[in-house]
Parts: sequence; C-alpha cells; structure tokens
Amino acid sequence: PEGTTRWFALRAFDRFEQGSAVSNSDSASLPGVAPGGVRELAAHAASESTVVLTWLASGGDGDAGRALRYRIAGSPTAFDSAGFALAPVQRLLEATRDAGQPETLLVQGLTPGRRWRFAVIAVDAAFAESPMSAVAEAVTPMGGAIAGRVGLSLGARPLPAAGEVTVDWQGDPSGTVEQWLEVHDLAGRLRRRIAVGREPGGAWQWNGRDEEGVLVPAGLYFVRLVSGSRHATSRVVFVR
Repeated sequence: PEGTTRWFALRAFDRFEQGSAVSNSDSASLPGVAPGGVRELAAHAASESTVVLTWLASGGDGDAGRALRYRIAGSPTAFDSAGFALAPVQRLLEATRDAGQPETLLVQGLTPGRRWRFAVIAVDAAFAESPMSAVAEAVTPMGGAIAGRVGLSLGARPLPAAGEVTVDWQGDPSGTVEQWLEVHDLAGRLRRRIAVGREPGGAWQWNGRDEEGVLVPAGLYFVRLVSGSRHATSRVVFVR
C-alpha cells in the first residue's frame, strides 16, 4: 500500500536448489499521497523589516490531516517553483493546524523599501512536497527620516550635516517607474543626479560632492525625488 515501508533481503540458489545465507536487509518507503497545495496565501501588516503571512493549512495526505511543516521562500524579485530554493529568504515552520485551518508566520529581517514576494510549500512526514502556492506580495515601508510617512516622500539625516548625509526616499510602489534623486543649490542649478531604479524605496548616502566629484560649499541644498511625473523635495544643510 502507499505510504508504507517494506523490507527486502536476498538468497541465491544454485542449479541443485541449494540456497545461500540470507543477505543483509534493506528497506524502501512507498510514497503516499503528497500534501495538497497551500491556499489563500496573503501578506499583511508590513513594517520596515517584517511581514505577516497567513494561509490555509494543507493536509499531510492530500487535503486531509496535517502536514509536517512548511517551507517559506521570499524575494524582492519575482520567482517561480524552479527558483523557490534560490530565494534569499528561507524559513521553516512546523505545522500547527489541520487542513483548511489558518496558519501564520511573522517573517523578520527584511530590507525596507522593497516589494517582497512570498510562496509556501507544504511537506509531509515522508518528506513529499506540495506544489508551490500562489505568490503573495507586500511592500516594506522606509524608516529613518521618513518613518511613518505614506506615499511619495523623502527626508535627510542628520540635519545639519557636517559630512555624509543619508537621504531616505519612498517612491512609486508598482516597480514599473524609473526614478532619480536630484540635488539643486539655492540658485536652482543641478549639482548631482543619481538613478535609483524602480524599487519602492531606499536610502542614498550622499558624500556632499557634485557630478565632478568636487565638495560643494556649506549651505542649503534641495534634494528632489523624481518618480515618473511626480516629485517630492526635501532640504539638506551642510556645515563645514
């Protein structure tokens, strides 16, 4: 029957039907029914470095019983079942609920300002695996100078700055818009322009130098986040 273990041993016979001693024995497990697929995976309550995942439990035998554990994968880039094991975030969760009941996992240690993708695979006691679940997504917001802000925003720290300054920014969450940070002086002249890509957010370390690598004078500067047709502006003050 499926899901059972069978033991095997051998004897050899000559043409006179004289038998040898029994060989050493070995076993083999016959596979049972693999766990059913994880359903209704969702990502909630994203903070700067955490996301709460919920899903309906799989069974250990198709959609019946209880799985042994779950494998969880997360990545800021899209992945499929072939890339599941290569995702940078890998977690294991021992199953606590029977099939159809809710399971929950708090995923910690995530990078702020990223669109994270998550998927789950159920594993049974024979280590058979379910198909990969549907992918759930969540954006971890930025902290730092813009902690708690919603939508397009940026801010600098520390203020005033004597040397390097960190510009925290939060842009378009769709991942489809090219974005830039621009530094202008009081006269409106562009002193520095940095491409920051399509991520939902990030932190740029500005060393106070212009496009030519020259240290800008002390004073007030304006940093602009350009995200498609939208923009946001913040101030940077350098003291020498």
